[in-house]
Amino acid sequence: MTLMVLGLLAWTIRSASSGGVGAAGAAAMVVVLAALLVSYLALYLRNFSVFAGQGYFGKTDALGRRRIWPRETLDRAVLRTVNFGQGANPRYMLISTDGTPLILFSPRMFEPVATSALFRRLAVHVDARDEVLGPAELRREFPKAVPLWAVHPRLLGLGLVLSLCAVLAVIVTGAVLTYRAH
Repeated sequence: MTLMVLGLLAWTIRSASSGGVGAAGAAAMVVVLAALLVSYLALYLRNFSVFAGQGYFGKTDALGRRRIWPRETLDRAVLRTVNFGQGANPRYMLISTDGTPLILFSPRMFEPVATSALFRRLAVHVDARDEVLGPAELRREFPKAVPLWAVHPRLLGLGLVLSLCAVLAVIVTGAVLTYRAH
């Protein structure tokens, strides 16, 4: 998302400086992007929910879409504090019988009474640990809970930088070859 916004911003600035889209167009794009971000956050805070019924449980996402699972697919609930580099954040994870995390949410998202009621309704004990885990430790404990790119952010960054350099090299090479041809 960040790369997309930076790319759009760079394109807008380039277009504005070369006589394309004016400064008003660039400002309008920034305002539209900010409005979309605020709208998404508002929808997420308004619509996200976790629920349990007789023999089922599920969640509602930011757009109001519901995802429901049978109660038999729930193996356990865990509370882990994870640090992905931006500070330690506690997360509840409802884990399926095959180890896939079905629902992840922050304890700060709901009142503690509501969270306790959810786990009572699901008849599941929450396995809570106090230590702060990094992505690699969490992946060792729950292999399907953390994507590989989150465990190795430096390799992801290196790959992105190398990809950007390759694209720039192709553009420069194309420009040089085109210039020499004329």
